[in-house]
Amino acid sequence: NEGSDCGDPLSLQVIRSTYDYTFETPFGINGADNLLDPTTSCVASRGSPESAAFGITNHYANGFLDLPSEEIARVVNARDNVRERIRACHEAFGRLLNLVLVDFWSVGEVIDIIQEFNADLPPTREGTL
Repeated sequence: NEGSDCGDPLSLQVIRSTYDYTFETPFGINGADNLLDPTTSCVASRGSPESAAFGITNHYANGFLDLPSEEIARVVNARDNVRERIRACHEAFGRLLNLVLVDFWSVGEVIDIIQEFNADLPPTREGTL
């Protein structure tokens, strides 16, 4: 099976926008305080929560010159902050968002918190998460 030819206009009809299927919270937020404020960070910035099957939580904030900051990651990736933001966005959208994007995943306890949330999910019809 050969790939499609991008020069062929008919092959381009199969390309779909990510935001036909997902929505996401704002990205490019500056500072931990702004990210941890659910009134501004648990809103849809792209895509439609009403029609999208998947939701993306952008759980990172920029520092100086809009660059990722390990110092900010230490704050936003702390156990209580990750848990509270996921819960706040869950409440705001009426459902858990499927993906949590972070800077510096090894800083803080992001992996542990996500595993806790995943463990609390009901099994699918196949009996797996």
